[in-house]
Amino acid sequence: MNKQTREIEDDYKVLSLKVLMSIDEASRFYGIGQKCLRNHFKTHPEASEEILLQIGSTVRLKRKKFEEYLDRVQVM
Repeated sequence: MNKQTREIEDDYKVLSLKVLMSIDEASRFYGIGQKCLRNHFKTHPEASEEILLQIGSTVRLKRKKFEEYLDRVQVM
């Protein structure tokens, strides 16, 4: 196993344990672009109310709620 593969696996393990994720982390973890995530939440306020949490000026995604939402939606 090379160094890059180990880093990806370690990153995945760390992210899979997190309750809250930044847009950047969610993008890497789920393979959805940051721009796509931001645009989706701008155009779907009902989803953003359920999934996003603002802490000061930082926005975080609630991982479990986001996964449930991904199971329901047809298009992202």
